Amino acid sequence: MRSAEKQNHFLSRCFSNAIFAQKTTKFWSFIKISENRFNLTAEKRSQNSSSGSNGGSQKRGHLSEMLEETSMSITPKVARQSRRGEHLSSHVSANRLENLRVVESTIAGMALPKEDEEEETSSQENLDRRTKEDKQYLENIRQETLPESSFDDIVGQEEAKVALIQSVILPIKQPQLFEGLKQWRRILLYGPPGTGKTSLVKCTAAAANAPFYSVTCSTLLSPYLGESEKRVREIFSDARANSTKNRPAIIFIDEVDSVTRTRTAHEDESTRRLKSELLLQLEGDFSEKSVEPFIIACSNCPWDLDPAFVRRFSRRILVDLPSSDDCAQILKKKMDKAGVQFWEKHWNSISDKFYLYSGSDIDNVATATLMRRIDEVILCENWDIHSDGRVTPSSPYSRMVGTQSFNSKWANIPNGSIIPRNVKIDDLQYALTVIKPSISETAYQKFTQYEK
Repeated sequence: MRSAEKQNHFLSRCFSNAIFAQKTTKFWSFIKISENRFNLTAEKRSQNSSSGSNGGSQKRGHLSEMLEETSMSITPKVARQSRRGEHLSSHVSANRLENLRVVESTIAGMALPKEDEEEETSSQENLDRRTKEDKQYLENIRQETLPESSFDDIVGQEEAKVALIQSVILPIKQPQLFEGLKQWRRILLYGPPGTGKTSLVKCTAAAANAPFYSVTCSTLLSPYLGESEKRVREIFSDARANSTKNRPAIIFIDEVDSVTRTRTAHEDESTRRLKSELLLQLEGDFSEKSVEPFIIACSNCPWDLDPAFVRRFSRRILVDLPSSDDCAQILKKKMDKAGVQFWEKHWNSISDKFYLYSGSDIDNVATATLMRRIDEVILCENWDIHSDGRVTPSSPYSRMVGTQSFNSKWANIPNGSIIPRNVKIDDLQYALTVIKPSISETAYQKFTQYEK
């Protein structure tokens, strides 16, 4: 039983004892009155019996004696109980208000039993722990500083860049351009996976220098009843609190389709409540003092989104697969980081093989191209020695020019002595046979037809 319930129970018992004392006093007063009436009746009957016949007088005399004995035996008991009742009644009546004051003051400052103190301490500890967890939860989502990044780091996606600059960055940097205009504060980026949607959002937040909230499905969902809706409210409330007219916050919801799919009659109640709360928050706070944050969501399956969510995103931007020129730029950028010279003269012969490859897929192709020469190191048993003492796997060309070589396993060569050979166009062609596009032709057509 909780401490509040125990206090109420204690107060109830105090009032019950007082009522019992009053009832006891009334009972013994009734007994005393009844005893007096009994004595008066007995006396009258005794007087009447004295004027009756002789035979009847004997019976009445005998009855009078019995009544007198009974009265004598009852009177002391009644008197004792009556005195007790009067004493208790007078005590309760005289001290009733004082007792109530004592009870109230006792309850207000009473020392709770040990188990109640432990329960109250445990409840306070749980409250403090939950408060600390809520603060830590928001700190994990809110990113005060973002890595240095810009749109120049992203190859291609010019249409998406222009749309984000127009929708988010310019209203923050040059607000006078948008006076009297309704801004796009709900933006949906959709497209095949691996096309750079998340990178575009982070570059936007860095360019705007705005508070950034990164939200995923795992950060919203909770196993506790009502906790998921509470998290949604806390995120939007904190974002509004950190938003100013010249520096609105940005809430980024990645993989939004994982929590906003079309509602059905078979989904559980907790998921439905989460969607309802998210819809309510996306609609915005209509108070004049509140500054609405920018909401940018990303989806790989926009056709699975609930229509109510789609309606709230007034700007929908397709982040498409890279073009042939973009693929060449992505590959060259990756090769330059590895110190490999890119063979542009061979690009036209292989560019058509990059159809349906996303930016992430091309990164994987570049990695596979560079890793092929590392695979040869593991299998190599014949090595060429260079002038600086380092070694490289032997090649037919090195044997033709008479380069000094030796036989050994790579594990027997001193650490730091092996250098890889140069990358060849054959390595890229081999990588294209190993790394395939992550999206099919049929799936890609769904994106191109989505907004038509």
